[in-house]
Amino acid sequence: MSVDGLGPIEEYINGGGNTPLPVNLLSFELEVNNGVTASWSTASEKDNDYFVVERSEDGKSFYPVAEIDGNGTTQTLSNYQYTDYSPQANVSFYRLLQVDYDGAFEYFPAKRIEISENAATNTINIYPTLVTQGKANLVGEYPLYIENAYLYDLKGGKVDNVKSSLTSEGIFRYSLDVSGFTNGVYLLKFTDTKGDSFTKKFIIQD
Repeated sequence: MSVDGLGPIEEYINGGGNTPLPVNLLSFELEVNNGVTASWSTASEKDNDYFVVERSEDGKSFYPVAEIDGNGTTQTLSNYQYTDYSPQANVSFYRLLQVDYDGAFEYFPAKRIEISENAATNTINIYPTLVTQGKANLVGEYPLYIENAYLYDLKGGKVDNVKSSLTSEGIFRYSLDVSGFTNGVYLLKFTDTKGDSFTKKFIIQD
């Protein structure tokens, strides 16, 4: 029993018996699904205007990716969630910034997550398989990071290194510019950053 008559839980919520903390964060968790989902819970809040979810690729330089409204003043459990659908690196860091109505703010410790942990079992599709407008798309079931890519003709001869023709459109998708190639059947062979290789067949027809 504490000397001021408060139990350990009451002391935690009330900042050790002194001025109550603006926000008592109970948890902050990251999970990879269709992006990176940040989930957090608070035990109580006082004048909590909003949270800012910040992201970093190196764990040092953070920048905002979302703003989530707070619950003002409450003594009940509050749960929050935000999904970042466009992480920019295999490993990312996320942290919370909490801002009061009067502009006072507090940072909470950052957490690290490896986004490509499921890439070994990735299922990747290419569409359209009949390309008529100069662009094909690659879509992964899990985050997709391409290390190299080569185009072959139907006979298996290498046509070109097309890594520079690939444009990332989020962690699950790339677009491939094939506007400079003649009509025919092609094989796209590429390797992801984990070393897994894939081959996709498509047809170019103007």
